[in-house]
Amino acid sequence: MAAFEERSERHGSSGSATQDDEQSLLLISPVPRGSKSTQSHYIIFKCFFLSICMEISNILITIPLNQILESIICRQLVSDHHLSNGLDPRCKNENVQRELSFIRGWQLTFDLIPGLLTAIMYGLAAKKYGRQFILALAVLGATLAATFVLVVCSFPAVFSPRLVWLSSTFTFIGGGVPVFNAMIFALLSDAVHESKRSTTFFYVNATPIGSQVVGSLMASALIRMSVWVSAYCGALLAMLATLTAFFFSVDVSQGRSAPDILLQYVTKRYGWTWADSSLLLSMHWLITLILLTAVLPAVTQFLLQARGMPSQTTDLLLARVSVVASSVGAFVIGASTNVPLMAVGLGLFTLSYAYPMLARSLLASVVDKRHTDVMYTTISIFEALGSIIAGPLLSASFRQGLVWGTEWLGLPFLLAGALFGSAVILLSSVGLVSNFETNLEP
Repeated sequence: MAAFEERSERHGSSGSATQDDEQSLLLISPVPRGSKSTQSHYIIFKCFFLSICMEISNILITIPLNQILESIICRQLVSDHHLSNGLDPRCKNENVQRELSFIRGWQLTFDLIPGLLTAIMYGLAAKKYGRQFILALAVLGATLAATFVLVVCSFPAVFSPRLVWLSSTFTFIGGGVPVFNAMIFALLSDAVHESKRSTTFFYVNATPIGSQVVGSLMASALIRMSVWVSAYCGALLAMLATLTAFFFSVDVSQGRSAPDILLQYVTKRYGWTWADSSLLLSMHWLITLILLTAVLPAVTQFLLQARGMPSQTTDLLLARVSVVASSVGAFVIGASTNVPLMAVGLGLFTLSYAYPMLARSLLASVVDKRHTDVMYTTISIFEALGSIIAGPLLSASFRQGLVWGTEWLGLPFLLAGALFGSAVILLSSVGLVSNFETNLEP
């Protein structure tokens, strides 16, 4: 039924439907009002399923990819190194780690450029062809990009490891991360009641986090068998997600740069293997999952119901708390000299994943519902711009830390702490306009 409605929506421009009719279908609901609750649960369920597939796929590929690239670079610099040996201590020397950080840092930037350039175009295309179809294209583009990376790494004697950067061109299909984010939040913002918006965003954001808990544990186990077993399983799961996306067309959100830096930081500073560091990452995602699915929703409901706070005030308060904790956590990670202290900082830093959801919920409460597509696309563009800058910046700071010595390996996190600190200053000056939401009701 949903697929038929989506096809009807795509072809409506060539029939008798007017432009206003098409916008109503996209911005309000593709199904009759009487089934709005069913449609809301249907959208959320599909978001969960595809998000799980894509996130586990991403983890199963990303974690072994670090070791694969490290081994390829190591063989280029150390003539007697064998690709099958992932424990060669010479692979942890400064030259290998600097090149690995350089490749991975710029990869994030290149991955986001297509989305930045095409976000507006796909946002407009969604009005004609439907949000779900655009998202299916984005899943296809991500799958092709991952497949290309594995092909390059499978033939190290033929391809330079830096050629993995070309995989980003495939994300011109669908627009990549910015389009993913814009579409999912536009769909969900329309699907849930205003008072449940931030809580729903927490749960939806927790889905990929939970998937990364599972994915990290799976990757840790599969890597012990072979890095390629994990990578190929991830590719197969991405292909399954692509097939699912074109038949059921749902939304996902994608990865971040901090976990990549964290993995390399832990393996270098504390001498952990990639498999062991992925277990630490699993604990990080588990804490984040608990935070997003239990702690924050409970706190939100307490403030809304027991304390009688307006939803805007609640979102702003929690947003301020999240950036303060994130800043402190980042500084603790960067300055830590042992794993237990770093784990404390990592626990505080998990609140950084709550802020984007709170900010979206807050903005959605002061923007006319007819303009949510534009708002979420704009947010995604600015997020992409930030990530484009952050990728090379974090990578460069990590390489500089390698030059300065072991005690400076946490430089990327010290830098992140300073940036979160600036966000604290900005948020402290934000005020609210009373009854603004009521004035925007159609």
